[in-house]
Amino acid sequence: MKSMLPLSERDRRMSSLRMAAAEARLDGLLFAGKGHYWTGRGAIRYLTDFHLWAHDALLLLPVESAPVMTVNSYGVAQRVAERGWLEDARGDYRLVRGIADAIREKGLTGARIGIVGHQWILPAGACDDLAAMLPHVTFVPSDHVFDAVRTVKSPLEIEQCRQLWPVMRASMARFRDALSPGITQREAVAAAVATATAMGAREVLAFIGERPDEYDPPENVAMRCDDVVRLHLEICGESGHWCERTMTFAYRDPTPAEAALLHAEVVAYEAVRRAAVPGRTLAEISAVFVDAMADQGFSASGSSAHFDFHGQGLDAIEHPWFSSYGPAGTFGDAVLREGQVFSYHPRRPYVGIVGWLPDIHDDILIESTGAIRLSGDWAFDWQRMP
Repeated sequence: MKSMLPLSERDRRMSSLRMAAAEARLDGLLFAGKGHYWTGRGAIRYLTDFHLWAHDALLLLPVESAPVMTVNSYGVAQRVAERGWLEDARGDYRLVRGIADAIREKGLTGARIGIVGHQWILPAGACDDLAAMLPHVTFVPSDHVFDAVRTVKSPLEIEQCRQLWPVMRASMARFRDALSPGITQREAVAAAVATATAMGAREVLAFIGERPDEYDPPENVAMRCDDVVRLHLEICGESGHWCERTMTFAYRDPTPAEAALLHAEVVAYEAVRRAAVPGRTLAEISAVFVDAMADQGFSASGSSAHFDFHGQGLDAIEHPWFSSYGPAGTFGDAVLREGQVFSYHPRRPYVGIVGWLPDIHDDILIESTGAIRLSGDWAFDWQRMP
């Protein structure tokens, strides 16, 4: 099946990566990939337009010659080549042997090659084998080289991210329609997942809860549907991009405290969006959130270990990311750039607040005048059930 994306997009990505590699004094980049949606396959999709649903892969992108990929499935290698973005895709269950052969063929046996996925994706044994098979190659951890290019989305990528939101809306609406006392969590979530799948989703991650402290995968238990139901969905679309959203379905009105906190977080979100301009840092806009909440009378009793923001694209979690856990700015801080897409979900334990928290999730695009919502005008209010 040929790619539906233009080869001009492939050429733009590869050209940008080659320039970045050359600036880092590298002769090429070696990408490690796994069929895992958090951080394992986005680089492979980025360079091949192929959805690596399983298997391990290595992809060599030399600065001055054509790329080569090995994948530990002969059938998948054939499908990658048929996709059309990368012609030389080889099946070899011994991945390192195959990519070592390619490095020799390219005349790179004395080269400096950057490894993307060195810390989190490439197995330690594969690193050892590369060193043993190619003793004169200098391998350099180079995730930062790739991240600096990928983090800024092209107009095509931004449009692909936008196209996910009708899928999210329809899936949440189907979940709402399916809710009734006695239906199991699995049955209700299955209705949402089926809708997403019918609209082209490749994967859906779901968490559900009927108590403030419950936020788990669906279980085979009957739902009460007598207070509040919260559903969180993360959807990988046909393009390979991800989006995520949490919605609260309520069989009662929010208490005054719950309503006040939700209003405050929406106000704080708007303050963050105005402040999220290129040149500012993630730590700075996280502080905007904290200050805006404090202005409305809500102070945090501690920091959240969850990401306040993280990049989102062909991996569910992409660089850059920021967590306020510990002193501000000590974990994952980065300067904002126009064209970045983030998942927004700061969480704080507020002083004196118990019960249901707002749990606002949204996806934002950084533009010159601030962040815009890829979800459009979708409200964060509780969805009132009959």
